[in-house]
Amino acid sequence: MSKRIGENSDDEYKARKLRGKQEQARRTPYNFKMRNGGAKYEKKIQSRMLQKGASREVMVKITGSANRPRGVKNEINYIAREGEITLRDNNGVEYHIADREQQKEAYESLIDDEDKKQYTHDRSPNLVHNMVFSSPKIAEVSEKDMLKAAEETLREKYPENRVLMAYHTDKEHHPHVHALLRIPDNGGKRINIRKKDLRELREKFAGNLQKMGYNVKCTHKYEFGKKEQLKREPDRLRNLFEVVEFGRTNYLFDPKNKQQNYITLRTLKNKTEMTRWGSNIADEIKREGVKVGSVIKMRKEGETTVKVPLTDGKGNKQGWSDHKRNNWRIENQGAMGIKPAPFDKLKPLDTPEQLLKQQRGFSLFKQNEEAMVKLQEKQKLGIRLGIFKF
Repeated sequence: MSKRIGENSDDEYKARKLRGKQEQARRTPYNFKMRNGGAKYEKKIQSRMLQKGASREVMVKITGSANRPRGVKNEINYIAREGEITLRDNNGVEYHIADREQQKEAYESLIDDEDKKQYTHDRSPNLVHNMVFSSPKIAEVSEKDMLKAAEETLREKYPENRVLMAYHTDKEHHPHVHALLRIPDNGGKRINIRKKDLRELREKFAGNLQKMGYNVKCTHKYEFGKKEQLKREPDRLRNLFEVVEFGRTNYLFDPKNKQQNYITLRTLKNKTEMTRWGSNIADEIKREGVKVGSVIKMRKEGETTVKVPLTDGKGNKQGWSDHKRNNWRIENQGAMGIKPAPFDKLKPLDTPEQLLKQQRGFSLFKQNEEAMVKLQEKQKLGIRLGIFKF
């Protein structure tokens, strides 16, 4: 029996509406936790961060600033945890601010007498930056070495600027160093820290830890000037890369993201490193017999549209969701003559296996949701019982 006029458009509207609702629900923090462990979400995140292959990236960032002497004192008190943690300056002098005399000396190490006259209102320029230097827990960097690496990093970049540092372990999986960097140097010249400067500090920090024998990394999502560098390379070396490493890990090395295939490459001329991500990278590596140290060509050959069926809680198909997938082509220069097959332009994932996978996903989601509700009810009960005295 043929459909009446308007029924097709009705179905399309319902599918679009369902797709929008599902996408909106999928992006909520609650649903993210349900898909990734439910009541065991926190434990699962921590175990994933500590397991083999966890990120070894170091971090350097500015977390705060102070533009008045009072604000500098507050920053000092904060990183010293009101006297619980020992402070250390760039000359190796230690301060225990629980002692009044040493507290005064710590303040004077970053605050000059002229500052009390110049930096007096909210619109004053910053006097101190609060910087954080952090290494991954899996690298097991000692307190002494992390302080030394941070100190050497700042001394190399800003030799005339005073620094006060403290080592924090209050976050179990995130040991770090706080460094209060005075912005005017000893000659009164102010520094202006840009993104490129933070990038350079991060590279120096990772390099100093690597010299001490620690296995840490410093990779970037974006390489400044990379296109210009590639343009300067001779034609015979352009688009030729040395394979540094490859495998499968969390996308962009962020534990919050899903697993994805990646390959890290180094240009033959300028030795610039880059990381590329894609679903078909593993297949290309296997087909071409690529190993670490291989010289390859790599380019993107368009995209494949992947059609994923939208299903309700019972596994009934309600419509389609389109996703674009990059197609990477790898050519191993040491194994020429392999004829690659062309990529598909369209790939529908409506097989029984895909629908069964989605049904299992819904089932797991429901189990996690029930476990989370029970945990919350148990916590509420504990709070109620805690009111009464026995």
